[in-house]
Amino acid sequence: GEGGGEGGEGGSGTLGGIMSALPTPLKPLAAKLEQAIDFSAAKVDELDKKFSGTLAGQAGQLEALLAQLGRDQEMLGEVVLSALSEFEHEAQTTLSAQLLSVAEAQREYHAAAATTMGDLCATLRASSAALPPTRAARASP
Repeated sequence: GEGGGEGGEGGSGTLGGIMSALPTPLKPLAAKLEQAIDFSAAKVDELDKKFSGTLAGQAGQLEALLAQLGRDQEMLGEVVLSALSEFEHEAQTTLSAQLLSVAEAQREYHAAAATTMGDLCATLRASSAALPPTRAARASP
């Protein structure tokens, strides 16, 4: 088109066609306007490059953070597994010791009860042997 949209590269492309049609007194103002437009375009390009660099830097930092997070998660998983393994071992050891203690106490209780019952039976045998025979026992041949 003829509106100046084709030539964004150089100074004469922006307002070049209009400059030739302007009256002489307005040409310095148009030249200043063209310089301002070129300067703005250069600043936009510079900011775009800087912004692209910033985005690339931030993407790199984000990748590094994600990698660190992955390593931290892996380490945390290992710590949790280790803690669970230690807990399982301690629980198994503690429960085994407590079960043994309960079983020994039960054995001792039952052994004492058996001894007491044995003594009672012996006492009852001795006292029944010392009793005089009943009439029915004397009457039998």
